Amino acid sequence: RGAGFILACDAKRINPDLTLDMLWWSEPKWVENSDDVYDARYRWYKQNLDAAFDEFDIKFDYVSVVRNERGFDIDWIKYISKRLKAEANGRYDYSKIKIVAGDEVCTWCITDCMLGDEELMNAIDVVGGHYTSASTDNAKRLSNEYSKQLWLSEGSPQMKYTAGVKRFEGGKAFDGVGGVLDMANRFISMYPQGKMTMYQYQPVVSAYYDGVTYGHKQLITANTPWSGDFHFDSGYFIALHFSQFIKKGWTFVDSACFADGKIGGDGHAIVDANHSYITLCDKNKSDYTLVATNTTNDTIVYDIELLNLNNAEKPLYVYQSDVAQYLKHTQIITPENNGGRCAFSVEIKPFSIVTVSTIKCCADIIAEAENYHDNTKNGGLLHLPYCDSFDYDKQYLRLHGNAPKYTTDQGGAFEVENGELVQKITHAIRPSEWGYTPQPTTSLGDDRWLDYSVCADVALEKSDDAASNYIGIGLRYSLAAIGNSGYWIAIFEDGNFKLFANDKCVALGESNVDTSCAIALRIECVQNVIKAYANNTLLCEYCDDFMLSSGRAALYCSHNKNSFKNLCVKPAPNAHTYAVWVDNTDFAFDYKGDWRHETLSGFKHYMRTISYSQSAGDAFEFKFKGVGAILCGHCENECELEISLDGEVVANSYNVPALMDRQSFWHCNNLDDKEHIVSIKVKSGVLGVDFAQIFCK
Repeated sequence: RGAGFILACDAKRINPDLTLDMLWWSEPKWVENSDDVYDARYRWYKQNLDAAFDEFDIKFDYVSVVRNERGFDIDWIKYISKRLKAEANGRYDYSKIKIVAGDEVCTWCITDCMLGDEELMNAIDVVGGHYTSASTDNAKRLSNEYSKQLWLSEGSPQMKYTAGVKRFEGGKAFDGVGGVLDMANRFISMYPQGKMTMYQYQPVVSAYYDGVTYGHKQLITANTPWSGDFHFDSGYFIALHFSQFIKKGWTFVDSACFADGKIGGDGHAIVDANHSYITLCDKNKSDYTLVATNTTNDTIVYDIELLNLNNAEKPLYVYQSDVAQYLKHTQIITPENNGGRCAFSVEIKPFSIVTVSTIKCCADIIAEAENYHDNTKNGGLLHLPYCDSFDYDKQYLRLHGNAPKYTTDQGGAFEVENGELVQKITHAIRPSEWGYTPQPTTSLGDDRWLDYSVCADVALEKSDDAASNYIGIGLRYSLAAIGNSGYWIAIFEDGNFKLFANDKCVALGESNVDTSCAIALRIECVQNVIKAYANNTLLCEYCDDFMLSSGRAALYCSHNKNSFKNLCVKPAPNAHTYAVWVDNTDFAFDYKGDWRHETLSGFKHYMRTISYSQSAGDAFEFKFKGVGAILCGHCENECELEISLDGEVVANSYNVPALMDRQSFWHCNNLDDKEHIVSIKVKSGVLGVDFAQIFCK
């Protein structure tokens, strides 16, 4: 269930040399409740290996046997290592699968245990650490004396929206916690400071909707599957400084690897780095690559001397990325060669990364980098109406693990079964949580959907607790991190209903429907008016003066096997079906006064950015072309605003309550389709500006 095996299968078809590893976050209830947990867990691991081969023809090279970031069980590590090495009924030779253990956050406690336990030492092939580029003396001993691989087995891509950062941080936009040079320095530092030889991004590609816990943290975004579109952020091109010039199996040149950065910032970042560089060469000592960063205000010049090279006369290609250009080919260096002694100098400008290599970068990649402009590319719209009967053919179900199109579960498991969509996780089989998981929720569609309706035929299974057994549908879902996002209507088995705005109940009552039968449930939203129906009877109407932003459709459920059929999402008549998102760091916003611009904020904020006023009198203007707009933000407490539209004051004293994330603090509609300017001055309180949405004809 889920996309992991499918993505692995596709990736291996493109590049058969990729290696695969799988990591355990939680485990099924039947495993943790077993009388013999080790045996049950091993069977669960083996069933996954078997199924991955049977369904997708993929073989795993590694298995991570420690629960992600939750400590380690030495006896279990020894147990699974023995079982895999002795497995006679594998789909392939499971004894060759290597064991990865550790997966601790910034600690290497397992390496201490390995040095004092020969059996544990022999059981583990690789030690992985998360979010740290430095290891311990004992970890380095494992590498130097016992030839154990050390991995940075969970590291970040850049987390900053580069276009927004450039505006407020200028030439230093690449620098700072979560920026691309920070990520490059984490990559560079992992070998000289930690003897780590693998950097695993979490994630490389985000094929999930915006607003999830790990949102805006990727090299490539691919979250409009109906369009096939994808786009890069700057971290993608920084990653190419390594991946395009360093080949699998190359060796680090120890005397030409150095990093003096320190751990700081968020506890994972590299700060105060004066010198950071790594050098690697192939086994034949013919091709080699140096990658270096400069996060200082001064130009750095390195004089490099390499000995015992073959073909030392090879030309060196130099590629630079900075705030102005990615992977710019700046020069070709001809090294001085004296009997295998190779010498050259390279200049690293402030706040840049440079790769010097005997390998020439692909022309297509250079062209791609030259044409990149840091702006977020939205994929093509998923146009309404959109309907799904959940009556899929067998081929689709086999390839997609019973998952319906475009959905992403935030809790529970919504699976197609006999032409219905059924939530499959009950309290009886619900596993222990790794961290926080929302109540069963799945969402689908386009975050630009604004005024529309969602309807479905829903059915509740009979339960022992009718007051807590519910099923629901919703719209304007945009914040998956909290689960209960958007406006949604829930029908309970006892006949009651509740209407929610995010997780806040805004209306409730008796539905007067027979919950033992299928129910035609519908919710619709036009601007700030929300209506909910059951069997074509109006249940409630709610007007939200501070409406939620646009968002996708969603299905909600308790931990019961409740079901959905005949989902249909339709545009509202004579309304604005779609909205265009504009981040608070974009130039459409013009700030006046002492604003604090957070360019690496939480994932609940669009693009991880938000701008906070600092004192009374702070103001901003927002320019847009369209027939209306909403301004969304976050306020911990009430604030007072003065608002003008196109030069005329429309509210001298406009009071905004404490706001939920992605909730509007002001909106306008029914304007002429032309250029408009909204001017807002903060009279009291603190206003957080997150993004705007524009209504176009």
